[in-house]
Amino acid sequence: MMWEKVIQKEVCSLCGKSSLLFEKYGDVTLCKICALKMRTANWKKEDFHNNGEVEEQKEKVLRIAEKNKASDAMIQGLDQYFESKKIEGLINILDGGVGQRLALYETYGVLETSSGFDYEEAQERFCNILAGRRGKKLISKDLRKVADSPLGNPAVQGLITSMIPGGKLASVARIGANAVCHAISSSQSNASGAVVMPVHPGEMKFDYIAYDALLCYEPIGEEEFGFLLMQDGQYEDGTHNLVFFFERSASVLKEVAQARQFIEEKLLSRKKGAMHATPVGVIDEMKQYKELLDMGVLTQEEFEKLKKRMLNL
Repeated sequence: MMWEKVIQKEVCSLCGKSSLLFEKYGDVTLCKICALKMRTANWKKEDFHNNGEVEEQKEKVLRIAEKNKASDAMIQGLDQYFESKKIEGLINILDGGVGQRLALYETYGVLETSSGFDYEEAQERFCNILAGRRGKKLISKDLRKVADSPLGNPAVQGLITSMIPGGKLASVARIGANAVCHAISSSQSNASGAVVMPVHPGEMKFDYIAYDALLCYEPIGEEEFGFLLMQDGQYEDGTHNLVFFFERSASVLKEVAQARQFIEEKLLSRKKGAMHATPVGVIDEMKQYKELLDMGVLTQEEFEKLKKRMLNL
């Protein structure tokens, strides 16, 4: 027995006519003609970065609906459609333009690193900036390929040495991007001496209270991008830090400045809250640790670690 596919018609919420070709926006249905009147092409695929953008777009669409004499039911339906686009607690979603997105919520954040993120290039920039090698473009990928080849020819060695910032050349037969990075940077290193760039693929949810400080390295000179670095002081090797890379476009830098201010306020309020909420028992215990420090039983570094842990800083 053959079954025929039934094509369902829908009644347009604006003109009231039945149509086979329609668009749905929650409970609102628009035929193609009315969709043009409502200018849906300008907003139906909108990628909203914050709830304020949703509200702004909603007001524009409702004005268009009123201009086209939409019914109260349709206006209410559009209002509900845009309200459903809002995300509770969302402050802003920042697209760094280099394969990472940073979503900031009221009490936590989410860092998303896409498959298109260039780890090799980011690692080099990360190392260069932390080592103070600022203002220059990265070595081109073509040069990195040459740098990864055997360096038996002294002329080739001299050429590469002259093109690497600082003129440093590894004392091994092969030199790659990581070796260059290690030669120019000694900070943010783990026990093996390798520079740690804590960036992982996929989504990572984090709490602001887990970090002690926020550093911002905006691009300068010929640098093509910079990064935000959130530091977790309990792990000196940098493995638990968080890094968000961003390009140097004016719009992105503006959003980065706003994100930086928001995160810094979160870190500051957390520290103030910890100081005001410190129990008497904790204070007494800190005094005991201070006495041990004065006696030479504890080092200054050990004392600072204990203090941070007790104050949840």
